[in-house]
Amino acid sequence: MTRARREPTEDAKRRIVAALDEVRQHKYALTPGQYVGAAEVDGDPFEEKLPRLTALLREQMRQAAELDAAIEQVLTELSNGR
Repeated sequence: MTRARREPTEDAKRRIVAALDEVRQHKYALTPGQYVGAAEVDGDPFEEKLPRLTALLREQMRQAAELDAAIEQVLTELSNGR
């Protein structure tokens, strides 16, 4: 039986060595979530991050709508020969 290592290997921070028995237990699924947790990229808790990112997305969508309207206006002017 191969011994599983839970700590990252020296050559890769996101790699582990799983025991064959553990792989069998997961029905040979090799998706990372089966063996290691999700990495936190910036360390911000989800509850704080979601409202901030939602507000940012809404602002970007508002800006996109303004740009879409400006593009539509230019295209209309061009098609009318102006």
